[in-house]
Amino acid sequence: WFASPAEAAASMVRTRAAVEPDPAGVAEYADIRADYLATFDAIAGAFTRGEQR
Repeated sequence: WFASPAEAAASMVRTRAAVEPDPAGVAEYADIRADYLATFDAIAGAFTRGEQR
């Protein structure tokens, strides 16, 4: 687990940065990737705002 919400958010930002590039350029999965990245953004935002429970 993370020591603080800020640490959790920072970890998610690093993970998202690793996932965001699409070197294979697989267009058929673009919508799935977009949903995945949007979910990461929402979770990281909740951690940043201290909304974790």
